[in-house]
Amino acid sequence: TLNNIYYLAQNNHPRTGEMIYRLAQLLSYMLYDSRKSMIRVEKELDYIRDYVNLERIRYGEKLDISVNVYGALKDAMAPPLLLLPLVENAIKHGIAPAGKGWIRVDVSRRDDHLVCKVENSMPEPAPETPVKNEASGLGLSNLENRLDALFPGNHELKILRGKESFLSVLSIPL
Repeated sequence: TLNNIYYLAQNNHPRTGEMIYRLAQLLSYMLYDSRKSMIRVEKELDYIRDYVNLERIRYGEKLDISVNVYGALKDAMAPPLLLLPLVENAIKHGIAPAGKGWIRVDVSRRDDHLVCKVENSMPEPAPETPVKNEASGLGLSNLENRLDALFPGNHELKILRGKESFLSVLSIPL
């Protein structure tokens, strides 16, 4: 992100200030709100939107991202930084390799659980590039460890790799 901002600044791009502001918001969230044991889910979604908007500036029209919220989450509380890693993972592994693609984030409340689905397009591997079979990298592994510590036996993280998309589904109690 800093490299992207540097590039924009060197070219006097009109969105440089916006990108700096969004990065500052994300850093503030990670420094201060991540220390709290619980935050409003709406606040985590605001930071996901800031992150998504940073990536939209980076990829432009080559990136199609939608963040959808279904149901009332106004009073919903959850530990911070549980949803954002799923979106970061989708960007890193689904969008960055090809420099283009799509991501759909759906967040809903089902009874007493928060459900977050993140689906992203899969980049087509170059002919000489072997396809990796592992479904989980370091980010998802760290997330699973946090979930085990926060909600032992009372959460679900499904990772599904299809032919053309990758889907993560997280369900945690509220």
